[in-house]
Amino acid sequence: MPRVARVYRFFQGAALWLRILSLLAGIISSSSGAPVWAGGGPENLVLVVNQDDAGSLLLANHYVALRGIPAANVIHLSGVPRQTTITLEQFRTLILKPVFEAIRERKLDQQIDLIVYSGGFPASVNVAPAQETFFREAATRGDPIPEELKILFSPTASLTALTYFAIPVLENQPVYFSLSSNQYFRGEAARLLTQPFIGDPAKQFDAAVEAINAAEHGKAVEILKPLQAAHPNQVGVAWLLARAHAKLGEEREASEALTRAVRNGLQYRGLVLNEPAFKPLLDQPLFKGLVSRIPDERFDFLVSQGFSSRYCWAPNGSVNATRDQGMNYLLSTMLAHTWDTGLSEQDAVAALERSVAADGSQPKGTVYFTETSDVRTTTRKPNFAAAMLKLKRLKLESEVSQSTVPPGKQDIVGAMLGSAGINWPEYKCQIKPGAIVENLTSYGAVFGANPGHTQCTEFLKWGAAGSSGTVVEPYALQQKFPHPMIQVHYARGCSLAEAFYQSVEGPMQLLIVGDALCQPFARFPQVTAGAVPEEVKGTITIELSKAESSPEIAAVEIFLDGRLAGRRPGLNPVVFESEKVTDGYHELRLVAVASGLIQSRQTLKFPLWVNNRGESVTLTASEPEIDVDGKFELAATTSLPGPLQLLRGGEVLAENGAASAKFSIPAGKLGRGQVELLVAARDPRGRAVYSRPLKLKVKGPLRDKPLVVTLPPPPPPPSKPSAPNGKAP
Repeated sequence: MPRVARVYRFFQGAALWLRILSLLAGIISSSSGAPVWAGGGPENLVLVVNQDDAGSLLLANHYVALRGIPAANVIHLSGVPRQTTITLEQFRTLILKPVFEAIRERKLDQQIDLIVYSGGFPASVNVAPAQETFFREAATRGDPIPEELKILFSPTASLTALTYFAIPVLENQPVYFSLSSNQYFRGEAARLLTQPFIGDPAKQFDAAVEAINAAEHGKAVEILKPLQAAHPNQVGVAWLLARAHAKLGEEREASEALTRAVRNGLQYRGLVLNEPAFKPLLDQPLFKGLVSRIPDERFDFLVSQGFSSRYCWAPNGSVNATRDQGMNYLLSTMLAHTWDTGLSEQDAVAALERSVAADGSQPKGTVYFTETSDVRTTTRKPNFAAAMLKLKRLKLESEVSQSTVPPGKQDIVGAMLGSAGINWPEYKCQIKPGAIVENLTSYGAVFGANPGHTQCTEFLKWGAAGSSGTVVEPYALQQKFPHPMIQVHYARGCSLAEAFYQSVEGPMQLLIVGDALCQPFARFPQVTAGAVPEEVKGTITIELSKAESSPEIAAVEIFLDGRLAGRRPGLNPVVFESEKVTDGYHELRLVAVASGLIQSRQTLKFPLWVNNRGESVTLTASEPEIDVDGKFELAATTSLPGPLQLLRGGEVLAENGAASAKFSIPAGKLGRGQVELLVAARDPRGRAVYSRPLKLKVKGPLRDKPLVVTLPPPPPPPSKPSAPNGKAP
């Protein structure tokens, strides 16, 4: 299938966002500098919870506490059907649209890169109407799909894949059916230097290529300069421009263009050394120094790169600047599937605890690739060697096993398997915390009464941080499953979600389960802050410094009450003008973003009590810990006139018009685990004044079996007796 390149608007709140920035600009002093978006942390993640499912509430509460997810980033939905598969219209109206609306209402538009589902959601979506559109559009383009191949495009998609393609889903554009629908996929490296545009820019790019081939290098420069100005992160343009300048003998300009290409993903020193256009410059000091600093990656696959939903991923896998020249996506995983043949609550919580503890642990061990006679392993075998070579350069051992599971191994830091049924305990293996272990089989994410194949969630129970499985028969196509390079992306420090989506070219049918943020191999920034008072008046300045062993810091992103408020290059001091915000509680987060393509992150959190005007709100509980069947009795007061709103993140649980009020909240509505509530009043200008968060704990046992929501199929009716002549009576 040809690669589809279209534009889809991300969120519709751009104008609203500009107004928000203008309001916050006077609160936190911040230099502009180049945007630094990739990496992904708790501030960039929205957690979607099924309010009607006790297991979903449980997992969400634990994940929020373990990962430090801002309260405003948790979205509770009601009315989600308790069934394994829903329709495309149900997915749009009951899940996707409410999530997007909440993101906009909470002013999170420009910071969300991941949408993660807690347990308690359908795993698959019936997209039959979209399938018809896909076939019809292919025929209209003059590229009809042969009848015998239509079986490969089954009208069932996974919940996480359709969320990844949220923009085309909302716009009724079924591009996700294509086997090459994911332009974030890190495929063959040669793709990076191919056509990066569509429409008129594509014609300009082709004209520049023709000019270079005709030795009209000055003409090529004139064509390429506007393209570079419009798309400064596009590697294909920078590469051509560097070659043209080199042919003109312009060392400085060639070096600048090549530097831009390297910074944005061209990490192949050998490619530069072997390019004839650069031969005359290789002994020049400026150019020679640049080339010596280029990483020496093999020119086989695109290098790993951090994700951002603001990036417009171009047809060549680089990043363009405008949405008419690239695709926007949203990373998505499900923490665990806790229905039917999925995980028990006990196993799901234990898996999250292991994965969070694995962050930055740099585990020592071996990545195993299994090779048997089963087509489920031979499908991926051709790329084992390339992945193993790269793992070796990363000083991580790898091995090919001829067994279904490498028997007796206690050092599994990653595994790629291929078998319909796996009885893990019989192999007496041990998975190290943080590992990605996945299995190519037909029904790994079909959680009905009798799925027939080992479910992907089983690997979470056995110790993995993440896995995946298809929600319908996919056939043995590499494009539909993780490429062996998934283990390389992970070993380089990418998050679990980034590693998965960089390695699946056509992810429509793949459900990804596990902790999206897990990064066992990441080198996180190590930044410390000077003393920050808990009670703040007037203006404070926060000094930042990094450890000598820390990666270099590209920028510090500033979040106030969970919302992105500014960005500073490097480690310049952060100035917080508290008199420009309301009194009461605020949470300030400073997120250090490492330099480089992956951009790992470190969050520093500062709970602040602002007291410039003597305005305050308080919230207390008679009992901070109760059983799930009980009720919390809460009391709230404010120095302001009222009314008082009881909040769980961005959600109003109850409201009282007085300045002193009592609230009674069923513990089951909050879910088992640790939860935080706060109360808000309004100051004379109508702005929210918050209490300190009140930490509560809901006690209750965890299920040791998944919740059964799908009844087994009824037995077949008894057959009718046959007459002596073989005909039914």
